[in-house]
Amino acid sequence: MPCRALALSIACAALALAGCGKSNPQPASAVPSAQAGARAPGESAAREPFQGNGSARSQAKAFVAAVNLTAADVSPLQASHASHGRAGAREKQAEADLTLCFDAGGKRAAGASPLAEGASPAFEAHADGAVLSVSSNVTVGSNTGHEPAQVAALRSPRSRECLSRYLRALFAHGHRSSLAIKGISIQSGSPPAPGTAGGFGWRVTATVAGDGVKAHFYADILGFIAGRSEVTLVSTGFPLPFPAAGEERLFALLLSRATALHA
Repeated sequence: MPCRALALSIACAALALAGCGKSNPQPASAVPSAQAGARAPGESAAREPFQGNGSARSQAKAFVAAVNLTAADVSPLQASHASHGRAGAREKQAEADLTLCFDAGGKRAAGASPLAEGASPAFEAHADGAVLSVSSNVTVGSNTGHEPAQVAALRSPRSRECLSRYLRALFAHGHRSSLAIKGISIQSGSPPAPGTAGGFGWRVTATVAGDGVKAHFYADILGFIAGRSEVTLVSTGFPLPFPAAGEERLFALLLSRATALHA
């Protein structure tokens, strides 16, 4: 999965009270409605990238764009324009370690770079110290035939340990505010993903403390592997989880798009 995008989604939610991503204030109770998700007229052709004769890489890029969440999917949440800066050397090393740890059989390390990968903006809503955020990530690999092994690796206890080490490294070296992240816990699960090689998921819960604040923040990471593509939904909430109904609808939306196109 695109680790940098994942890190920014989680870090922004955890540090929301310090001013991360407050450029588009909306009520924190806002949840993407069941009517959201329709694309604008004229976009249907862009959602069929594997029907033409273009190159595999250009088709993969079109797939990434067609599957990822858009503003219409998550209204009334709005895209954050916060600046996160560049990753430091320790963050980059943590990202590299996470990628290798998640990788089944070392295929990425062997030089099999993806055909395309990309993430949606982080869409946010916040008010009175509360914040919701959601984003998606899509990667199209260059090889096929390894999907069962990848799903098994992502569901394994080792993957949870990888994620825990990564998050601790991320927050230990973050300097965005005086808030501290403590007591990180991770629960794993396997969300249903019919039509794919399988789903994977984690709920991250941590305590945010400092500046007179002590509360929980939550990050749900749900994904699946369909053909060569790996699709991930990251939803976060502070001090309450992202509403389950909205999360389920967005996951189903990503699933339907990816399985219809099947990279």
